[in-house]
Amino acid sequence: MFSTVQQEAAPTTGAASQRVRDALARLDATLAQLAARSPGRQVAPAAPLPPDLVSQAAYSELCLAQSAKFDADQAFREVRDNAHGPGHEGREVAARLAQEAARSRYATAAKAYAATPRAQLEARIRARHNARHGTNL
Repeated sequence: MFSTVQQEAAPTTGAASQRVRDALARLDATLAQLAARSPGRQVAPAAPLPPDLVSQAAYSELCLAQSAKFDADQAFREVRDNAHGPGHEGREVAARLAQEAARSRYATAAKAYAATPRAQLEARIRARHNARHGTNL
């Protein structure tokens, strides 16, 4: 029968563990010397940016519109590829109309988001990255 009492682990007193402890002690001493030589500079905490509610609302609408567009695209492909029989054409037309409405909503939301300060900042950052690295984000 196995015992449920676990024995204590043997202390690590080997030469390798002693070398690691010595190296860590030397590292701590070096760090303490460096800290004593140069006092830490005072860093003022960054003031929190006020929330840009217009950008947040436009971004949320863009996310919802994109999700609805993907769902409508998937629904159209499902009807187009798998639905057959009577009424198939009507279901396909209805799915196409829903898809066009979702794409229109997405285009409108994308235009509204592009006019926000957040989108303009992202565009500037993207352009700077592209200029530096020669790649598109």
